[in-house]
Amino acid sequence: MLEKVLITIASILLSSCSALGTKPSCSPHAGNLLQDPGFSLEAAGSSSNSWRQSQHFGEKSFDTHIEDGVLTITKTGDQSWFSYRQSLDAAEFAGQQMIFSAEVKLDLQPPAIAHVFGEGGWLRVTARSNHRRILMSSPLEHVPHIGKTDWEKIQVSVVLPADTHRVDLSILHQADGVMSVRNPFFGRADADACGAKVHAH
Repeated sequence: MLEKVLITIASILLSSCSALGTKPSCSPHAGNLLQDPGFSLEAAGSSSNSWRQSQHFGEKSFDTHIEDGVLTITKTGDQSWFSYRQSLDAAEFAGQQMIFSAEVKLDLQPPAIAHVFGEGGWLRVTARSNHRRILMSSPLEHVPHIGKTDWEKIQVSVVLPADTHRVDLSILHQADGVMSVRNPFFGRADADACGAKVHAH
């Protein structure tokens, strides 16, 4: 009997963790700080200076496509990771709780060539000092991050270190398959809606 009760409790806790992983727990306090959040300048060509792309060294292994505000990243080769990121001045937000969120749609599988970078499609916040030293990088923990999904809103909430000068907001593709992203957002969190400050979730 006790064993059945423990199993039931464990199942409830696991379900709760999954739900927390898929649903935003903080609300924004003000507007979006990202430049070109609809990727329209990116879609127009080289005139955009907002977003940057990079991948693990080697042959080109990822393709990007933008249509109707949706960024689609497709794995085409063997390299392990791809980053689509924006870097912003953030000194005025040092010590504050910030939100990086986006709607994502995944059709991802574990990579055929295993690696240690964190398999899946991710959002990550990296805080840097005025000398570009990494002060904090949010853990790759959110759900969903792999498998096949419909559109899901993912949110990463962090408290920026006191000496933050810049932040990198990264969309990471580190699996096999396709990852689509729309409506990325970065801004201050509403302290009342978030409750206690957290460093990442």
